Amino acid sequence: MAFTRPPTVICPGETNLPMNGLRYRVVISTQRVLDSAVVERTFDNMAVSTGTTPSSAVPPFRLHACTAMCQETRMENTTVTPMTGTPNYARVRSNIVIPMNMDFIDQNGAAMRTTTTFTYPEDIVLYVPNGTNTASFPYEITAEGVTYTTEGVGDRSTTTIERLCVRIITRVTAQTDMLIPSYGFAPVNPAVSYTNETCRDFFAQPLFPNGRAVPTCNQG
Repeated sequence: MAFTRPPTVICPGETNLPMNGLRYRVVISTQRVLDSAVVERTFDNMAVSTGTTPSSAVPPFRLHACTAMCQETRMENTTVTPMTGTPNYARVRSNIVIPMNMDFIDQNGAAMRTTTTFTYPEDIVLYVPNGTNTASFPYEITAEGVTYTTEGVGDRSTTTIERLCVRIITRVTAQTDMLIPSYGFAPVNPAVSYTNETCRDFFAQPLFPNGRAVPTCNQG
């Protein structure tokens, strides 16, 4: 018995009605974002750990910059609870831990950098396919946090930040095969050889002098 696809299934291949150069349907394997949510919070006079300071540093320390290492944000103690009466949606609770680099100036004017973390208890609702069953459709929940700070003052144990602004993006992602329209294969441009700028003007000079040479020898 020959296998035939249902008439409603769209398969990869050439399109019957090319429009604006979109001639093909292609399958790509990619990380698809199924749902995402952003949380923005502001904290005044927020106390965080100063981190490990050099023994030569003299407190108090003046905080003048704080940079979040957003790619290293992690989720701890995460629980996913399906919502009753709302299929494929779940309550997601997690501690979002954001590592931060803090730049200080100590009492003697010496600069130093320490590493600390800020933890935010997140409690949100997200689209989660099949509730908590990752066996039938594997998915992943990740978070990415960024921070902005004003100045602060600290000692060897604790730093108080005047104002800490936090933005957290939480995503539900899954590795999927997507059928997308395509213009075809991408062209590959010819390589351009590198020429040292120092020698460019020299190499641009003609190999031989321009104009007609004046004869100086006896042609008789």
